Amino acid sequence: MATPAQNQPPPAPLPRGEGDLTGRERIFSNILHSWGGYLIVFLAGFIMPRLIDQNVGQVGLGVWDFSWSFVNYMRMTMLGLGSSVNRYVARYRAVQDTDRLNQTVSTVMILQINVAVLVLSLSALLAWLLPHFFQDRLGDQTSTARWVVFFLGAALSVSMLCDTSRGVITGCHRWDLHNLIHSSAQLTELLCMLMVFSCGGGLRALSVVVLAVESGAGLSRTLVSRRICPELHTSLSFFRAKIAKEVYRFGAKTFIFGLPPLILVQTTNMFVVGTLGPAALAVFSRSLALVRHVETFIGKFAFILAPTAGSLQSLGNQEELRRFFLSASRYGVAFTMPILLLLILYGDLVLNLWMGTRYTGNAALMILALGYFLPISQSSVREVLTGLNQHGKIGLFTCCLSLALFIAGSLFFIQAGWTLNRAAILLALCLGLGIGIAPAYRACNSLNVPYIEYLRSSFAMPACCNAAFVLCLAAFRFLLGGSHPIIVLILGSSLSGIVLLALYLRYVFPAGTWAGIIARCTRSTRT
Repeated sequence: MATPAQNQPPPAPLPRGEGDLTGRERIFSNILHSWGGYLIVFLAGFIMPRLIDQNVGQVGLGVWDFSWSFVNYMRMTMLGLGSSVNRYVARYRAVQDTDRLNQTVSTVMILQINVAVLVLSLSALLAWLLPHFFQDRLGDQTSTARWVVFFLGAALSVSMLCDTSRGVITGCHRWDLHNLIHSSAQLTELLCMLMVFSCGGGLRALSVVVLAVESGAGLSRTLVSRRICPELHTSLSFFRAKIAKEVYRFGAKTFIFGLPPLILVQTTNMFVVGTLGPAALAVFSRSLALVRHVETFIGKFAFILAPTAGSLQSLGNQEELRRFFLSASRYGVAFTMPILLLLILYGDLVLNLWMGTRYTGNAALMILALGYFLPISQSSVREVLTGLNQHGKIGLFTCCLSLALFIAGSLFFIQAGWTLNRAAILLALCLGLGIGIAPAYRACNSLNVPYIEYLRSSFAMPACCNAAFVLCLAAFRFLLGGSHPIIVLILGSSLSGIVLLALYLRYVFPAGTWAGIIARCTRSTRT
């Protein structure tokens, strides 16, 4: 094994008093911290679009959404590098391998610096080329869109530059600190947005705020990662070509696994802008945003699983891995199903209260909620596969299937004509069929779990409980139909939720779950 250069300080030994390095003792605490932190992100995500709509109009909101879609394409340059860090950090800390820890983090950091420079260059190029492709649709907003694309791209470049620190923090199973930084950044961004609009600023100033806030968050992550992982030392001399190939292979598999949602969502947005205009994209994006908030909320639970699965694999505990996989899948379904059902039955009320009547009147939200059920609920399965490094071939298969379905559907709608509902149907079908089914089958084969047992364990009881939840939602909406929408939404969802919680505690969660959560959270808070 390679050793550090002579002019570098020897790496410190991993702390022995740190307790469980697999992250199992912190997993419930990390989930609660992730969801608590996301509450701020969720609220900011609700307030920001409404502020933009009120201050620069529906077209301006569409330009903001379009610019983010344009910039998000550049996330493909990461090739999954950032996702590889937390797995390797968790893995090498679990087996006390400090040399490999330092070499891997240093190698990825150097690669990320190069990617960040590439993204910054691409941002300038795309901003320059934008008028050549979208001048007709953007009109007098073209100049604004160019600057917004550049500054948002620069913010993405800074995020990539500091992404290694994010991986170190989560690889140490400190999701509480990761979410604290992220939610604080979102809150700061919201407050700065209020200041920008109060001073008469527009989208350009708002994009500069995003760049400034992301720079501050990146610096915070760097400082925190050094503090919680004192044994980590990074240096150019620690770069190893062999490790670079290894992390690129792992990252490429992760990248392909997550590629379909990235390409399909952004390309659908481009079709909507190109055929229906930026105002239509603002309407479509609000329905999509609600569903993707659910995706992110469940993702906060799922992302915690990958480093833990990798740690368990490194310790060779196969039986514990099987139990871990089945529990993760069941909870993913149980958490996802009621939220999407609520959007299907009450989503029009949410949109009306949130953005107003201009953003309702189509079935896009209902279609997207149905189509996203399997992709969201199975995110825990995909993260377990990622932690086991078993996501390469299945990722390639799901990527090819999703893209093939999308190309075929796009060609059809180019001839038949685009509408918001048709865009939602295309996105829902491609993601639901493309990435919602096959990963679970692959995970069952990898862990020697019968597929029937997986289906029974993951879906049977949550579905029965949610049947009662749907009946309650429908009954309360009928009984409260003449009341104010906010009364219908609050009473219907809360009373139905109480019924569902009682059923979950009795039939979905094992006995003693909540006592165990409280005990583990208490222990992890003290450590």
